Amino acid sequence: MSSIKKGELAMVICDVIKSDWSMDMKKNILEKQLLWGRYRPRVYTNDDLPPDAIWFSRKAEKTYKQNVKNGAINKRDRYKGLIREHLVPRTVIFNELLKIKRITPKKVDDLLSELLIIVVVTKDEDRKLDQTGLRSKMPEGWCYGDDPFQRHKAAGIVKVDWIPETLAERYKRHGIEY
Repeated sequence: MSSIKKGELAMVICDVIKSDWSMDMKKNILEKQLLWGRYRPRVYTNDDLPPDAIWFSRKAEKTYKQNVKNGAINKRDRYKGLIREHLVPRTVIFNELLKIKRITPKKVDDLLSELLIIVVVTKDEDRKLDQTGLRSKMPEGWCYGDDPFQRHKAAGIVKVDWIPETLAERYKRHGIEY
């Protein structure tokens, strides 16, 4: 399953959504078995895969830089005290996929490229999402096409246009702008 290519996976997602299976089965297949671990929003041509789209909160940037300053060499140590989480909750993405009229692989790729993004936050900021009731949903009134950062803004989490040099180098090598 890990060798599925981008276009093939979008076709599988379309087939699952078009199927007459129950919603629970569709959700299980997309959320747990297919979508989240295997979809990549870009097509890669070599083994040196760039990371998925990643954004940092202001506090996460400071924590990451402090970890590096304190001598963190490996990835685990650099991300100490930080959590990688979905910009838009998986259940919201699943529901948005179900809303697509006349679903096609291109529509699936477009939606996932815009919403399936990782945000790095501190553990305290992650708790704020729980406290505001936005752990697994977007703010009231949000719909696809609106600012996907609304959930984090509502929890007081500030996004910065910064990524670690190691990621910036990999993005640049692959011609990806951030």
